[in-house]
Amino acid sequence: MSQCNEEQVWKIFESIANCYDQMNSIISFNQHQAWRKQSLKYIRLEQGYNVLDLCCGTGDWTMLLANSIGKNGKVFALDFSPAMLEQCQKKINRAKLNNVKLCLGNALQIPFSNDYFDVVTIGFGLRNTRNYKKVLQEMYRVLKPSGQAVCLDMSLPTIPVFKQLFLLYFRLVMPFLGKFLANNYYAYSWLQKSTIHFPNKKQLTNLFMSVGFKQIQVYSFCGGVAALHLGTK
Repeated sequence: MSQCNEEQVWKIFESIANCYDQMNSIISFNQHQAWRKQSLKYIRLEQGYNVLDLCCGTGDWTMLLANSIGKNGKVFALDFSPAMLEQCQKKINRAKLNNVKLCLGNALQIPFSNDYFDVVTIGFGLRNTRNYKKVLQEMYRVLKPSGQAVCLDMSLPTIPVFKQLFLLYFRLVMPFLGKFLANNYYAYSWLQKSTIHFPNKKQLTNLFMSVGFKQIQVYSFCGGVAALHLGTK
């Protein structure tokens, strides 16, 4: 199942790292932060846990996870973009978090051994990988038995009229915001396409099941604009 040209996606994230946070807030009307905080209510996080945050980007979710597991826990934040990891490191330094380790790597080949983590998360990153199922298989592999996989990503609303307005916004408005605010029409044109072609909630649930996850839970935010999938190994 091939979704994208990995080199092109790498170039996109390298080019938008400096403005990524600002654009996320503008495009999502700052809801992306609320979705992460809401998601924490459903994730099984405990003090001292060993957590992997895949496609960590600039580290917004990494920091929430780090604060949730305490100083005796550890969050490994992995991304394939050095520029994004640089922005993440700046946030970690400002927050003075000592329980985070940044890792340059690919979600398709996670550089950790089997049964290593209590929780593995991927936030707004799965849709930009070239093989969704392979990433989920890797998440399953590195999770401990009974560990939890967490995927928060964009989704397509199903409510009539709202769905059409959402698609209109993503197809027409978002790329032009990218052009005028980030001077990068191509990057935000790609990001809207990756969202529109991403599996819906049922399809992603089936992918979770196909790699072996059980007890799958799904939560929708903002009328289905974003969705949280949880699965247990």
